[in-house]
Amino acid sequence: MMKGDAADEWMDHLEMNDLPIRMREVAEIVGVKGALFLSRTFGGGCVYIPTWDVARRGLEMGEERRLRDFRSIAARIGNEAALKLARRYAGEFVYIHKMDQFLRRRRDELIRRARAEGESYMELRGQFGVSTRWVREICDHRGDDRQMELF
Repeated sequence: MMKGDAADEWMDHLEMNDLPIRMREVAEIVGVKGALFLSRTFGGGCVYIPTWDVARRGLEMGEERRLRDFRSIAARIGNEAALKLARRYAGEFVYIHKMDQFLRRRRDELIRRARAEGESYMELRGQFGVSTRWVREICDHRGDDRQMELF
């Protein structure tokens, strides 16, 4: 299954309801970690999902150039999950949503909550893979993350 660096370990605790609605359908098929991988790798674009029989044969034989992305997916999320995608989206180009902003907002929420519960800046720095200064910035910023600051 997927492996990330230590700074991404907090994502291991994300659940289906933590994801944007548009990615939940994909996550129901390949799991939350699989959806995160797809978003990081293909987010903001389309990926071709072959029909199930072509996918199965392609994974076994390594055929067709357009299966390259699909083999990459299977290598990361596992053949079984990749074949589930092929069953659901057979022969379609599937748009994969970027989740960068969503994940950043979710990370910041978790940092604020953990800080309010007494975790130190140093602990949070290591847990979330950001600098101590950035943890302080996140904790001091109380507004809506989507709203631009004017001054």
